[in-house]
Amino acid sequence: MKANDAFRRRERAIAVADGACALKARLPQAALAGLRALVRSLPGKDRALLAELTRLQSAAVERAEKVIGR
Repeated sequence: MKANDAFRRRERAIAVADGACALKARLPQAALAGLRALVRSLPGKDRALLAELTRLQSAAVERAEKVIGR
């Protein structure tokens, strides 16, 4: 049991360090910029479809949160 606990602590420490490194290297911002550039390169019809899908997903999440009491 103790080895398992030590493993979990080590995994958490690695995950936190990985996240801190990604933030320091500005990886989330770079990924977002890349995604935005990709979306801008799509035809207008595809962008409109993505916008509608995003709206539908947001509405579904909102309904789900009400069901689970968030």
